[in-house]
Amino acid sequence: MLVDKTVRETVFDNVIADVRDFRHFKFSRRSLAIACLILTGVIGYVDYLTGYERSLLLFYFLPISLAAWFGTFAFGIAIVVVCVIVWVLSDLASGIPALGFWNIGTAFASYALFAGVLSKLGTLVRELDRRVQERTAALEREMAEHRRLDQEIAQIADRERRRLGHDLHDSLGQHLTGTLRGILRVGSFRQNLMPKG
Repeated sequence: MLVDKTVRETVFDNVIADVRDFRHFKFSRRSLAIACLILTGVIGYVDYLTGYERSLLLFYFLPISLAAWFGTFAFGIAIVVVCVIVWVLSDLASGIPALGFWNIGTAFASYALFAGVLSKLGTLVRELDRRVQERTAALEREMAEHRRLDQEIAQIADRERRRLGHDLHDSLGQHLTGTLRGILRVGSFRQNLMPKG
């Protein structure tokens, strides 16, 4: 039971992580076009079933946003045209008494504006991600260089400490030995000068 819950949490965590990182998803042009067209067709069919009195214009933003975000602005505009045509055909099929060209024009304009803003936003986000990755790589290289320099400084400091200790030991040892010999000579000279008695 505990293992099953852990697996579910892990799978759920993976799904959440994938959803959070959705802007990095890659679609082929063909699969994106098929997904947008199928989604537009399903929304158009539901729009037909609900009748022209209950417009589903907002739901057409979904295929348009997919096309503009994951595709190009031109592809987004193409899906805008398809969505407007499907919307008009679903209203005609459901028996709308009069077709409002003003409504068609405003729907097209708002969809096109939305596709343009979303396409530009997607471009800016991808550029920002690219810059962040470049700067992260540069920072990692700089940190590696700093670690290398710190290790080199530590090695040089250790070498210098050893050399200085060796030099001090050798020269101090010679001086102490010389001083000790001098003291011993002075002591023996002093003993020789003192009367024995």
